This record gives sequence, C-alpha cells and structure tokens, in this order.
Amino acid sequence: VTSTLKLLNDSANRGLFDWQKPKGCIRCAVVGNGGILNGSRIGKEIDQHDYVFRVNGAVIKGFEEDVGTKTSFYGFTVNTMKNSLIGYFMDGFTQTPKGEVRFLKSEILDTEYAYLYMPSTGGLMLLTALHTCDQVDAYGFITSNYKRYSDHYYEKEKKKLEFYANHDMLMEMHLWQKLHQYGIIKLYHR
Repeated sequence: VTSTLKLLNDSANRGLFDWQKPKGCIRCAVVGNGGILNGSRIGKEIDQHDYVFRVNGAVIKGFEEDVGTKTSFYGFTVNTMKNSLIGYFMDGFTQTPKGEVRFLKSEILDTEYAYLYMPSTGGLMLLTALHTCDQVDAYGFITSNYKRYSDHYYEKEKKKLEFYANHDMLMEMHLWQKLHQYGIIKLYHR
C-alpha cells in the first residue's frame, strides 16, 4: 500500500482532481460493493460528494437509489476487471466507465510474494482517497454486522461473504472501524 501511495505523491499526480475549481474542502465517497448498500436509499447522499470512487463490478443501473450515479474514479485490477466483465454481466455491469485511466504499478508486483496478501481493491481505493481528499466517507465496506447482508448489493439472492486467502477482510474491517472511531473516515453502518 505504501509503495502505491508513494506513486501518487509527486507533482505529476497532482492533476488527480480538477484544480481549476475553487479550492476548499474536497469531499470524497468511496463506494464498495457490500450488500449493506442494498435498500440503503443513500444514493443521493453519495452523489453529493465532490468525487466518487467506485471499484470492481460497480453495478449502478437499477440501484441508483442505493448507490447513486456519479463516478469520478473507477478502480480495478486486471483480475477483477476480467471477473467484472464476465461474471457481473448478468447483474447489469456492461463496461468500465469511460474517461482517462491511470495505472499504478507497485513494486510489490515484482516480488515472489506478490500474491500472498494484498489489500482488497476497495481498500486500495479507500487509502488512495485518504491520501488525496480532505473528507472521506466509505460506503459498502465490511462492518461488524456483515453476516446480515449479502456479499454484494446487486445480488438477487443473498450470498454469504466469501473470504479469500489473499485478502484479510476481517483485518480491513477492524482498520475501517478504527479509522471511523478516530474521525478519519465516516464508515456507513446500518
């Protein structure tokens, strides 16, 4: 994570936002795909942010009331993009948002340990937003009551959250909760 954030911390990456707008508090929403968003009716709240980060499947059509419509940045890995295009097509995901795309290459990708553990794509986007925004609100991320919700908000039938060996979702859950407790982010709960 640190190596990826270092890539953002130079003058070439200061163009992440449109600095022609009046400077002020930049409010960002990072929208994960957690089932906690299904039926939340917070789409308008999400869209009121200056910038909205979305990840992976990011199915919007049919879920506008819950997840909003605005997309400023779309984060994915090659694997999640392939899965999104193939696996999420039936849920309404048809293509990545159009626009300029930046690719970040972390030095960890060149090590023999690259696939042992990596933060989730949502986690990387949340950490990127913390690095670039004044106020960060996180929606659709794992919370302590995750068992009450489906894995993803766009699933027609409830599916249990899957834990994969290369993502420590419980560790991320505790980190997001601590950041929320300390007022560093606002983590959406239900």
